Formats: sequence, structure tokens, C-alpha cells
Amino acid sequence: MDLDVWNVILNSPHVHYKEVEGKLRVKSRKEWSDKDKKLIQTNCKASNSLLCALNVSQFNKLSMCENAKRIWDTLETSYEGTNQVKEFKIRLLTCGYEFFRMREGESISKMFERPTNIVEGLKALGMDFFNGQLVKKILYNLPKSWRPKVKAIEKAINLNDFKLEELIASLLTY
Repeated sequence: MDLDVWNVILNSPHVHYKEVEGKLRVKSRKEWSDKDKKLIQTNCKASNSLLCALNVSQFNKLSMCENAKRIWDTLETSYEGTNQVKEFKIRLLTCGYEFFRMREGESISKMFERPTNIVEGLKALGMDFFNGQLVKKILYNLPKSWRPKVKAIEKAINLNDFKLEELIASLLTY
């Protein structure tokens, strides 16, 4: 069988096929096996779950997709972009993370939002970050006026185990 036929089979769980004299034929509903029925039922549930989570505009665009996989792939491309777009976003966020510094006159709360948003964006794109990495990044990029507090925290606590919330609370009290 040629590749196009297999792509139709793999991407269309609503319709099941059988081979007759070397050619694919659509199975009639009476010919569906229990496995066929289970696959169709699973696809319908998945499609329904995905479509129910969409707003009207999204629903109208995706309701014509023939299966849950197609709906998912379309949503993924729409919101995350192609691999090229993802790589660009990762580079952009990584650059923001690498060059992160606390700005002059910036409050701890405002400063905290920026690297946290960057890390959450990178996590959403599949990058792994450990809490200790972000704690160190924030501590080591505070202005020089914060050096005594940074040194005190470093001596008192293992930064790899220090929770981000505890760091922010500690910096806010300082």
C-alpha cells in the first residue's frame, strides 16, 4: 500500500478500512470489530473534550478536524508555533534569563516577576529549570548594596534547597 493511504488510515480513526483484493475498502458499520468501536469511541471522547475547552472562534476553526490528533496538532501549532518558532522563543527567553539584572530603583516584587516569567516560558517550551538555579540567578544579580544580605544567605542556607518563596520573603524583610 502506498504512503498516502496509510496516512489516511492513521489520521482518520472515524473510518476503518479493510483490504480486499489488494485495495483498501471502507468497512461498513456492521464490519466494525470491538477494537474499531473502542478506537472510535476514544477518539470521540478526546475530540469532545478538546472542543468543549475552546471559545466559539476556536471551535469554529477546529470543529471540522476529523480526529482528536488533528485538533491537538492544530492547537499546538497555533499556540506554540512551529519548531522554528519554538527555537526562536527559547533563544529569546534564554537571552533574557542570561542578561537578567535587577534594575535601579526596582522593587524586589517587580524584579522577582521578570525571571519567574522567563523561567515559566522556558518550562512551557520544554526546558527544565531547577529551583536552585533561579535562586542563585536572582541572588547573584542583585545590586552591590545587597551583597551583605547575599553573603549571609549563602552562609546560612544551601541555595540548591532554598525555596524561591523563602528567598523573596527574606529579601522583602531586608
